[in-house]
Parts: sequence; C-alpha cells; structure tokens
Amino acid sequence: MSDETTFPAEPPFGVDEGGLPQDNTQMPEIVFANPNVAVMPSAAIIHADETFQVQWSAFNAGQADSEAFIDNLTIYSVPDCPGSDDNLTAIWSSDADGNPQEFQEPPLPAQAQGPMMQPTVGPFPAGFYRLTVTLNSGNPPAAEQDMSNNVTYNCIEILEADTTGTGSSGDESGTSDQGDTSEGTGSSGDESGISDQGDTSEGSGSQEEGQGLDSATVAEMEDFLDNDPDNLPAMDESEIDNDAMAEGSGGSAPSPCLNGIQVPAAFTTPARDLTRREARDIVVYLIAQGAFTLRESWSPLTFDAQCNVLQPQPSTHVAISPAVIDGVRFVYTGDTRINTISNLDVRMVVVLYRLAHMLRLTWGVTEIRHMGIGHGNGKSNDCHNTGRALDFAGVVGVISNAVITSTNGPYQIDVMNDWGQKPVTMPDGTTRASWPSDFTQTIYRLDPNVDYPAGAIFQDVYNFATLECADSSTQRFGNGAATTIGRGSRFILHPDYPSPAAWGRPAHQNHIHMQVGPTGEEVSPP
Repeated sequence: MSDETTFPAEPPFGVDEGGLPQDNTQMPEIVFANPNVAVMPSAAIIHADETFQVQWSAFNAGQADSEAFIDNLTIYSVPDCPGSDDNLTAIWSSDADGNPQEFQEPPLPAQAQGPMMQPTVGPFPAGFYRLTVTLNSGNPPAAEQDMSNNVTYNCIEILEADTTGTGSSGDESGTSDQGDTSEGTGSSGDESGISDQGDTSEGSGSQEEGQGLDSATVAEMEDFLDNDPDNLPAMDESEIDNDAMAEGSGGSAPSPCLNGIQVPAAFTTPARDLTRREARDIVVYLIAQGAFTLRESWSPLTFDAQCNVLQPQPSTHVAISPAVIDGVRFVYTGDTRINTISNLDVRMVVVLYRLAHMLRLTWGVTEIRHMGIGHGNGKSNDCHNTGRALDFAGVVGVISNAVITSTNGPYQIDVMNDWGQKPVTMPDGTTRASWPSDFTQTIYRLDPNVDYPAGAIFQDVYNFATLECADSSTQRFGNGAATTIGRGSRFILHPDYPSPAAWGRPAHQNHIHMQVGPTGEEVSPP
C-alpha cells in the first residue's frame, strides 16, 4: 500500500467553525473524531503474515453524556481498493474473532473525545482489504441517529511476505542475543520480570494533595526542578554535526541480515511494558524498515555470521542520526543545530517512533520540538539522564484537503504559547490568567473543538502517553484505566497538572513530560 499521509480535515463532526454544536437534541451522538482520517492502520507498509493495529477514535457530538458502548470492526477482502459494496467478503469480525475488551469504549461526556482504539489484527494473506468500523454498534441510541456518521472504512493493500529472510531457525524476531544471556524475565512467577527497587513505595503512604503520589514518588519528582522549566538539558557539542546525514546505518553498507528481520512478537506491546530485549528487537526491525538510522560511532548495528544481533545490546543506550524518525524531524529547542538524539534507552526509541508515526499520519506533523531527550541537568540516574524521558514542546506540520478551508495550511503549535499561557476557567465560571498557586482541582483548559488544532493535538499527545508511557504507575503492567488531563494526572506532567508543588505544574508550563520506568534509577531494569 502507499505511504500516503492524510490529515484531519476539520474539527470533529457536528461542530461548526466557531466550535458550536450544530445539533441541539438532548441525546448523545457518537461519531468519528476525525472523519476524514477516521480509520487508520498502524503501519504504512504491511506484509502478509504481519500483525498490525487498526486505529480510530470516537467523539460524542451530542448534548448528553453517553453510556459505555462497543464498537465493531469487520475486515472485508476486496478485489481492489476501494472495492465495491456489492463485492465484499467478510474474513474477520470483532464480534466473532476479537477480544471484547479491545472494542469497549468508556462513557463519553457530551462534546468529549474518546481514547484511541487500536486492536491488533492479522496476519492476512496478500491482497486488498476494507477495514470497516461501526461505532456504538448494536446499541439502542445508534438507531436514533444518522448511522452514516457511525460507519466508515479504510481500504489497504497487504503486500506479499518477505521470503528473503536469513535469520536463524527458531528466532522469531531474528534478533536473539548470545552476548546478553544474563537478562531474563525475572524469577518464576514474576510476570513482569522487573523489580523496581527504587520505586517500591508507589501506591502507599501519604498522598500529595490527594493526587495519589506517595512521599517517595514526590521526592523523586522533585528532581524535575533540575531540568524544568528553564534549565534546558546540557548537550554534547559533538552532536552538532552538519554531516550527520551521512553517518547513520548508511555510513557503511547495510547488512544483508536486515532483509531477514521479521515483525517482533512484542511489536504492539505498549513501550512501558516492554523488556529492553523486546524493545531492542523492535528497534532493529524499525531500522530494517527504514524508520531511522543509528549513529555508528555511538551505537553501531552489527550481526554475527548467523544474523544474531551483536550490537546494540538491550542495555545499550543508542543514538539516532540524523534526528529524523518515520519522516519526522526532532528539533531540540535549546540548540536547533543538533542533528542527533543520543543516550536513548531502547524503550524510549519505541516511544519516539510511535509518537512520530501517530502525529505524522493524523496531523501531518513534519517536526517535533522538544526540551530534552536523553540528557538533563539533574541527577545522573534520573529518567532524563538514563534516556527514558521526553519533554515535548510542540510540533510543526501541514493540514490539507480540509472541508473547512480556514483549517488548511501550515501550522506551528507550542505548549507554552498555545496552552500554558492560555486563560483558565475556575469552578465558579470565572476566568483567570492561570491556576491559583494552591489550586489542585484542575481541568484541561483547552477545548479541542474551539482551540483547534492545538487543543486537539495536545489531547492526542496526552492520550498517546497514557497508552505508551508511565501513566498511573511506573511499573510494567501496573497501569490501569487511562488518566485524563487535569486533576487525575500523575506521571504525565503538563500545564494543567494538578499538583502546585514546584516540581509539578509550575515547572511544566512549556512542555509535556512523559517517561518509561520510574523517575529515579531503575535498580533492576527489565
């Protein structure tokens, strides 16, 4: 299939250019959040025998809150794209073949967007397929609204499987490590294979301002003061490299072993739940797919004669050069000359790829601006200096083909200008320039429909972080239901973070902080 970028054409359905609902009926109306890019596969190129995710998000355009509901995904085989409604062969249905939990939507307040749904499907034989999603399928309210807004599809092509593999027999990912046998999955009965001894007090003890943050976590998070908001991370001058374009994996001839890299078994596992071995295997696979290149002088990619990966090891902190991932350039706001992202934990590489991929496909993003990845002025063992954190500062992109022409064209959004410096609305309805210094009952100050596209993009970035990064817990498999921007936020820090402590909301008016693993050192990393 083609790697064609599509963009949000307009604010969510049912909202006019001024952000006011068009339908005043007092009932929920579940529609697709981005109707012109409603259903998307997680990969631009999909081969037979590869699994992939189908992604979409719902929006309640009505004037009443909705109850929880279930979506339906049906996959049809078609002779060619886009195919004809008269020539569809259903080969997979979520009702019969899916995991019901992957299609369960939470209750949606009026004028609210739901989480990104992303069930995993496949593999399927090479051919053309319609990915058809029905929102609120089978629910009584669905029969009372225009169902044309509830059903849509995306037609994709799945290519023939790559049969040129040279990986060793029995190694599904083609990236086994003979030189790293000490990294296992923990003792018997330890499902996560991780013991974060530096974070064992999480979830107990006194709570900071009712936010569910124990004293040990608060003590760790105070380290953010060393980095945020004004002390930008110290970067190595060697990373200012005008010739970095020539020094990625392409600095020498690509290894023929890259032709045999198969999709790793953990490819769709949230980055926060990956072991570093699993993440390293995903990194090697992404290199084989051309998503980015490593800086060889920092972290070369090497194989043995059997195409087992020798370097990087799962514990290796890698460098990406040029600073481009999935076609999106990462720009450090402290020095825009820097063309390398270095000192990266391999799990953070997976986060960066998935973030770039989501923003490129959904919002036409060409540039992600950050205040630090892999470096900081804090303690040497904090999440920044161990390569496990990102301070997201904004994006640059282009929206095209929008029905509402005022939303077409290039755009640039900045967390400080387009979020942190915007006024807030207090519970009594009064407006203030910022939250009071002792206030903890914060909400998301932006309206994704009115403050478009900034409010919608920041919401998408936060939702992404709740799925891929530490959200309510810093331990593997410890995260429950996703938090929301405002009083429920915990490990994702931002301008509307509830805690007014110096390390909290005041230090994050100009960026969104996200991380994998605990804030301090991982004593026993996965």
